[in-house]
Amino acid sequence: MGERLGRFFAPGARPARWALGAALAALAFVAIGAPWQRTAGPLLFASGLFLLAALARPNLATLFAAVVVALLPITGNLLAGPWVAPAELLLLLVAGAALLRHEETLPSPMKGALAISAAAMATGAAAATLSALALAETPAAVEELARSFFSPGVDHAAVPLRAALVHAAGLLGFVLFRRASAQRGSRTLVTCIVGGLALVGAYAVLEASTGLKLWGPAHYEAHSFGLRVPATLPDYNATGAAMALGLFPAFALARKAHGAARLVLGAGITLLLAGLILSGSRGAWLATLAAAGAALAGALWSRRRDDGSEARRLVLGAGLAFVVSVAAIAAWPGDVGQLLRRRASTLVDPGASLDAVQAGRVGFWRAGARMIASHPFAGVGPGRAPARFEEFRDPSFPVRVENLHNYFLQALAENGLPGGLLVLLPFVPLVLVAGRLLAAGAAFSSPEAALAPGLLAFSLTGFVSHPWLLPELQFLFWGAAALLPAGRPLPGPAGFAGAARRYLPWTVLLLWGSLLLLLAPGAQRGRFGYAEWGARGGEERYFWVGPRALVPVAVPGGEAVRVRIRGMLADLGRHPVLVSVQLDGGPALKVSLADRSWHDVVVKRGPFRPGKNVDGSGARGLLGLDASRSFCPGREKGGDRRVLALQLARPPLAPVERAAP
Repeated sequence: MGERLGRFFAPGARPARWALGAALAALAFVAIGAPWQRTAGPLLFASGLFLLAALARPNLATLFAAVVVALLPITGNLLAGPWVAPAELLLLLVAGAALLRHEETLPSPMKGALAISAAAMATGAAAATLSALALAETPAAVEELARSFFSPGVDHAAVPLRAALVHAAGLLGFVLFRRASAQRGSRTLVTCIVGGLALVGAYAVLEASTGLKLWGPAHYEAHSFGLRVPATLPDYNATGAAMALGLFPAFALARKAHGAARLVLGAGITLLLAGLILSGSRGAWLATLAAAGAALAGALWSRRRDDGSEARRLVLGAGLAFVVSVAAIAAWPGDVGQLLRRRASTLVDPGASLDAVQAGRVGFWRAGARMIASHPFAGVGPGRAPARFEEFRDPSFPVRVENLHNYFLQALAENGLPGGLLVLLPFVPLVLVAGRLLAAGAAFSSPEAALAPGLLAFSLTGFVSHPWLLPELQFLFWGAAALLPAGRPLPGPAGFAGAARRYLPWTVLLLWGSLLLLLAPGAQRGRFGYAEWGARGGEERYFWVGPRALVPVAVPGGEAVRVRIRGMLADLGRHPVLVSVQLDGGPALKVSLADRSWHDVVVKRGPFRPGKNVDGSGARGLLGLDASRSFCPGREKGGDRRVLALQLARPPLAPVERAAP
């Protein structure tokens, strides 16, 4: 079907690819935030150089990305200015170059499923964005998302579009790895994946040994006293999943290596094991054991009639890795070792394990189930689960903003049942290919085949975490899936059954997407904005907004309302800030702020559709603010990386007749 669609859309396909590639490349440069970056020049130069290199040598760019993409996230902490995610910047540039060049790749069921999945996520993202905004407000929201793409915040009205791009990193990884493996060999790419992940493990050892903490305080788990090691990735469970992905192919590479190469790969296996252990992710530990058990069971069964020497070597290697892991947990010194031993002890105590699951996971899963029950068709919107978590959690649950700690549940909660199943569709061909390798006992026959248990371990962690929400791991996971030995394809059903299998996903996508886009516009308007920090509530008398902000507000009765604002730049006396204020698309009122005193601005409501509070009471709207100047505290002093412009008094809107506070 993909070939027929390609022929049908061929006349406009190439210009569309060029336009999308240019848009992604432009997004990469805009998202750097050059006006507020202290290192804007080097960042722009390095990005431009890499884009040219990716256009000239795409396969080398893919190999480079395979090595460094999991190492780069932590380097964003070394910059001063608005947050830049170097790994996401790299992926945007690689994607832009790939679309601008466009080299064909061989069709495969997994590639087609990934294309359907990406299209479903993009459709849901467009619908969720349109539900939060009036159509006339959408271009400005997309423009502001581009400026803050690396850290828009979960409340951003257009954050579903970012979620769709993050999800598309899987299709990008599959296509690029498949293309590069055809010319460079799949063994080279497997080695690059293993090498890059081993370096992540090396950093984990460095972090645990020295206490080095480059991530901000929010990235370190409070009830673990900040002792768990996230390494170069911003999430412990994601680090554990990544280490499990690289561990099995590293073992297979070492079996086939000789001399110094075997010693180097042995060191790599040690680092991957260390990174897995130091992550403290019990889900990743259990997933690795389960994947190893499945791979060994298949290998032993397939070799049951042999002399047993190969099977004994496999069992001995697995047993040695397990003993080394237990010894490392038992012997690791200091507070980190004590924490690891406490977490490991819960795995051998059923009561403690049940308590850990109930305390750390069940509350998230209940909220996700309520999201599905409340929105079975449309979902809450891609990327919206954290922002809407408080709405569906148990009142006594202590967390207010968080993902659901189950990727598959979150896919259904955010996209609805039809959309969620389409988003998860690529796992069907993956299970068939990887399951065939595991069942045939071929998991250790080659480094490429050894990716099967690694992908299984990674996937099992997805039932208690969400590693695919990181674009770096989305890219690596599906890139690794592209390297699996597919073998001879199974014959597909003929006749009506074959046509149904080919056309059914696209038909469901068309029907579901059409209804979603028709029902969505304005349904959630007034709940999400952008470039504002605190509009939903807080104890302070004021909150900050950026230079181009859309603030969700409760709108009091009456045609006109009052807004109280003040500018906070140091040189307002010499260079006043000009601010445009607008409510729900109404008349824009411009005011000049020449000092740091509070200014009252009276604005009239506009014609855009008002929203409602969660409980259905009261009107909600969107207050637009556009300031001529702004500043970034992190550029000069470090710390606060927001781009700020104004302060708004709380509550943002008040009736005109009410006395000033």
